Amino acid sequence: MYRKKGWMNGFNGIVQWRNENYMEIKVSVVVPVYNAERFLRPCLDSIRNQTLKEIEIICVDDGSADGSLKILEEYKELDSRIIVLQKKHVAGAGAGAARNMGIEEARGKYLAILDADDFFELDMLESAYRMAVWQQAQLVVHEYNWDYDNSTKKERKVKNTHFFPDALVFSGADVSEHLFQVTRGAAWRILFQRQFIHEKNIRFLENDVFNADDLTFTFLAMSEAERITILNSCFAHHRLNTGTNQSAKGDIVAIYNALRGLKEALEERRVFEVYKCTFLNDAIWRLINSVITQQELQCFEKFYNLLKEEIFYNLELGDYLGLAPGKIYNYNVYYEFKMIMEFSLEKYLFNKNKEIMMVYGYRLPEEIRNSNLDIVLYGGGVYGKCIYGRIFENNICHIVSWIDKNYEKIGFPVQNIDKLENVNYDYILIAIIDEQVVRDVKNMLIHKGIDERKILVLNNIIDEAG
Repeated sequence: MYRKKGWMNGFNGIVQWRNENYMEIKVSVVVPVYNAERFLRPCLDSIRNQTLKEIEIICVDDGSADGSLKILEEYKELDSRIIVLQKKHVAGAGAGAARNMGIEEARGKYLAILDADDFFELDMLESAYRMAVWQQAQLVVHEYNWDYDNSTKKERKVKNTHFFPDALVFSGADVSEHLFQVTRGAAWRILFQRQFIHEKNIRFLENDVFNADDLTFTFLAMSEAERITILNSCFAHHRLNTGTNQSAKGDIVAIYNALRGLKEALEERRVFEVYKCTFLNDAIWRLINSVITQQELQCFEKFYNLLKEEIFYNLELGDYLGLAPGKIYNYNVYYEFKMIMEFSLEKYLFNKNKEIMMVYGYRLPEEIRNSNLDIVLYGGGVYGKCIYGRIFENNICHIVSWIDKNYEKIGFPVQNIDKLENVNYDYILIAIIDEQVVRDVKNMLIHKGIDERKILVLNNIIDEAG
């Protein structure tokens, strides 16, 4: 009798221990991992060392070909809270399937979806969890994050939230006309209540949405949520230009597929008309941005035509032009949209800068006043754009390449100066206002082996390199 009672007490103790540990998991952190060995250790360290200790860290290796899985196994031995799952990698599928696998495994009260190349302030999860519990929130949205550009090694503070009401807690329906402008849709910016995600059957898209798999997940969750709150702090450090993040910038087809998935999901839930205004504004912004930021002519032309001839119609985005003025949230995007719909590619490139063409006076060098000449235009600023438009309009010569050392910030069609190695040209025309910058550029070109006789400057600002 005594032994039986002791055995039962022991068994009940084990059950109680397991239940207590289950209940103690406040946040499940899901980390999809694919070829992220360069940044994985700092990421895992920033999660392991969170001030909120009652967490589990679910790492899903998506068939990494580098040392990522070995690092995960190493950290699993160091920390019992780390769970390592594996799946076969599917090219182009993005992180959606890995995230879904992690969600199914999760046991915490809340979910955090984080990328393997990012890192976090150590009180991030505790602050978000406290806010969630205090407000009984289904979603906690971080108002700010740090964008860390891995190529320039510079970091800037970014505001994620816009258009949200003064209320501490609000529903998606409360801000239905601009809900998708409250935050840009990245899942790592939000803490999600796990029960809510399961009850609403919200999952990441898994097919052909390489760079936009979290768009549908996040916006669908926001549209269903009754209790959303904003955390006015800056905790996440989001790396850009790493080449490891499966949600990194990709092509317009992935964005289109994600938007189509979101539209279909909203229609299935019979709430699309409620969120139509915010959907149109977000979709137009994403699609146009994916086109105008392309730096290669072939990609720009392909995406421009695809956007103009298929995507706008398939998503029924023409209704955007019929929105009342107060419901159009970005008029720069609005005018870009109108030009793309109305103009051919060539006319778009000219008309985009037509309004500023006469800002500066200039005289083109006599050497290039021949329509048979091939010219490289250097300078992607306002002045350079004026010259590009003027040459194009009057067929003065043929611009075979448009270059600038700041090509990444300017975007297509301005390209990297290294493109000169693969271009045949008669002259390089420097279209820059600042005389000192012109001198610097001219000297830089000469240093690269460019024949000085092939370098021309507008207005004869400089006759000799100084």
